[in-house]
Amino acid sequence: MDLFGYLSSINKISILAFIATLGYLIYEVRLLKKEKQKNVKPVIPQFDQAATPIPIETQQIVTDEIASKKSNYHKIMLTVLVVMLGFFGLTTILGFINAGKEKDNTAAKSQVVVQEVRSQGIKVYDSKWAEFKDDTVTAINPGDILYIGVSNIRGTDVDKARIRVNKGQWTPETITEKYDQPHNVYYVEHTVGTGEAQLQIEAQLHSKTDGWLSE
Repeated sequence: MDLFGYLSSINKISILAFIATLGYLIYEVRLLKKEKQKNVKPVIPQFDQAATPIPIETQQIVTDEIASKKSNYHKIMLTVLVVMLGFFGLTTILGFINAGKEKDNTAAKSQVVVQEVRSQGIKVYDSKWAEFKDDTVTAINPGDILYIGVSNIRGTDVDKARIRVNKGQWTPETITEKYDQPHNVYYVEHTVGTGEAQLQIEAQLHSKTDGWLSE
């Protein structure tokens, strides 16, 4: 898992913990309010002729002790829950900030696609046939559609070309007969992949008489 995915998973856990803590905090507040309302009501002793009578003062002391213990318990729980709520809230905010920074860094890195040319006469155009120069080649982004061509030699018997992009060997799929007259290039269409950090391009022209040139 990459750093961005790890931060996203941690942030999801923080959000769930924050929601759960908030829900329990609301529940504890409601219980504390109920306990306070009970303490306001007068305690009416229950008389049972068969049982040994308990003095009213003793009943009141026992009742006050129980109420005091419950009140202290709820106060402690409220304090703990408030601290946990703040912790998970802060963790969630930091997670969003870090995720945003990581996304920005990823986007910034993905915009740099370096053109590395090994053959002469290679041209790279955008989808509108505007040629990329050395100072604009870094404007290529993943997902862009490019026309990659090799300049034709006019007045010769060249009939086709082969162009490979980020490949180590020639295959039948690298051969093209597509020719653009205005730009005088044989070309292929290439969509920039997400993981492509550079474009390593090689091209050769084919002569009807001499075969593949530069071999």
